[in-house]
Amino acid sequence: MGGRIHVGAAPNYELIFAKLPQTTQLNTQQTELIRGQLAKIGVGLDLARQLKDMPRGRFSVKFSDDAFSTLIPDHQNARQMAEWLQHDAYLLAQEEKCDEAALSCLAIINAGRAMEGELFLISDLIRIAMNSIAVDALERVLAQGTLKEETMQLLQPTLERESRNNHWLAAIRGERAMHHHLFENIRAGKVKASWLGSMTKGGPPTPQDWLFDLFPSTLLKHYPDHLRHMNRCVEIAKVPIHERGAKLQEWEAEIKKTPNVLTKLLAPALAKVHMAESRSQSILRSAAAALACERYRLRHKDWPAALDVLVKEKLLDAVPLDPVDGQPLRYRRTKEGVVIYSIGVDKTDNQGHIDREHPIDPGVDIGFRLWDPRLRRQDARPPVAPPEVDGPR
Repeated sequence: MGGRIHVGAAPNYELIFAKLPQTTQLNTQQTELIRGQLAKIGVGLDLARQLKDMPRGRFSVKFSDDAFSTLIPDHQNARQMAEWLQHDAYLLAQEEKCDEAALSCLAIINAGRAMEGELFLISDLIRIAMNSIAVDALERVLAQGTLKEETMQLLQPTLERESRNNHWLAAIRGERAMHHHLFENIRAGKVKASWLGSMTKGGPPTPQDWLFDLFPSTLLKHYPDHLRHMNRCVEIAKVPIHERGAKLQEWEAEIKKTPNVLTKLLAPALAKVHMAESRSQSILRSAAAALACERYRLRHKDWPAALDVLVKEKLLDAVPLDPVDGQPLRYRRTKEGVVIYSIGVDKTDNQGHIDREHPIDPGVDIGFRLWDPRLRRQDARPPVAPPEVDGPR
């Protein structure tokens, strides 16, 4: 089903697609590269497209005794499949099959939903990456043409549902459960206590690791206090997303000061994961609101004056909140169209300046852009000359 085909790993891909505007059509060099890579996948691409109708799939996971070495190859394969569907959407939009392209974006979101409720932070990060891919592709599709009302009616609630789910809470509970699973098996003799040191620090066992194997209680005695740290983290995960940042900073400051050896070894980098989750929620909420804006434009031949108008038109139940500060998402009319956005990592309204390649840089907001119809589907750029086919110098 396509093996290890990565479209983005094709020779000179980054050079050929560098800084490609969403509104610019693909040139022959770009379309041929995508077609060539997707052709290698064979029937796998057709099967991947079918995920548009499969929102409730799940992966089977068999946990190892230590929990942390549990293998999840299907999750990584799903991330690869998202890349196939992303480029499938690019190609379909280029062929003016925008509704089919949008359904490939839907298939990406559904593939990510197979990780719903999973107990790994890495699963949450993979799902975040897949949602980002789907929204980026959808923005390009709408920059190349228009969608039917029924297509947007299918996509918008999917994005809204995805943005409402607290995947982070499930993942944090999962991390806590895996820690408990590990220490129960150390207590039962199924896992050596020294495994923990080798897993976190690498290298051969140290004298301290041998001591832990001889007297596991010297390690296990730290577990109740570590569990209290994890319990507090679960409570933080329950609060609204825009309130978590400050609480996590306090939690991580405590982790740095704790004498608990287990907490120092195992406490995950939750602030970084929270930032990724916040960015993901920002783009999902912005994309859902953008589809409502596009539906309004098609209905009234003009953009809405504000997002509140979409609620009155029953295109939104409510204006989505910014995951960063809890205020309604920002909306701006620009000389090119409209932008719906969150204030982003720097917590500053940068007037809807979006930079998908550098989303965490100062001066960058996170959101979704829509262009006026006259600015969509601009002429392609000329092909570039890859280094290996350059003429003599």
